[in-house]
Amino acid sequence: MDFGFSERQREVQTLARQILSREVSPEKLAAYDEYRLERFDAGLWGKLAEAGLLGVAVEEAYGGMGFGFTELALLVEEMGRSIAPLPLLPHTVSAALPVQKFGSATLKERLLPGVVGGTSLLTAGLLEPVVEDPSCPASVTASSDGDGYRVSGVKSCVPFAGSASRILISARTGTGVVALLLDPTAPGVSRTAQQYTTFEPHCELSMNDALVVAEDVLAGPENGAEVMRYASLQTLAALCAHQVGVTDQALRMTASYTSQREQFG
Repeated sequence: MDFGFSERQREVQTLARQILSREVSPEKLAAYDEYRLERFDAGLWGKLAEAGLLGVAVEEAYGGMGFGFTELALLVEEMGRSIAPLPLLPHTVSAALPVQKFGSATLKERLLPGVVGGTSLLTAGLLEPVVEDPSCPASVTASSDGDGYRVSGVKSCVPFAGSASRILISARTGTGVVALLLDPTAPGVSRTAQQYTTFEPHCELSMNDALVVAEDVLAGPENGAEVMRYASLQTLAALCAHQVGVTDQALRMTASYTSQREQFG
């Protein structure tokens, strides 16, 4: 039995490696240190979109390549290998995968072409100050407002929230958990910058009776917890793939250095 990657999987990996190795360097990365610049290379983001890589796991009907999670994980691994300053993981994994799997046809038609083209950025607020499981939100609550919801509470450590057009969040209602796509510019929503040792832009997301309209409801209380559990597990798996790339490249750099270094002349 062959456990190796298929030809198409290696093509995705090779294309990603070619672009990222050409566009990312230690000198370029140093410019983002200590928050001197926002850690988001918009030019590189556009090149990944042009190559179709932002849609590697998005269905062809919405402009994507129509591949699966393995191909997406290979792309994320290459991003880890280069430490590229991009919102790839929250955009393509944490938010876009749940939208594709659980969203209505109308919602997918509205959001996924922008995901593929890189013209709109999605992210997800999976953490609360004392809760790490988005399928069991504690501090964020929602109440019905027509076919939409009014949301209040706090999500912490939301990646790239300052640039996102929609943020996937969960909220607790009297009958279950809902999965919502929050507009961060809606009245009652505020974003406060949080600093990370990675220098990636994160925000604390505060909501005070913020309205999520019916068109942005990804899942109601009957299956909202399932949606958020899926988002969490996919994100965790992608983080592992990212760290495979990080540690592999670190090992190669260390081996190269120790084979070439000179000590005491």
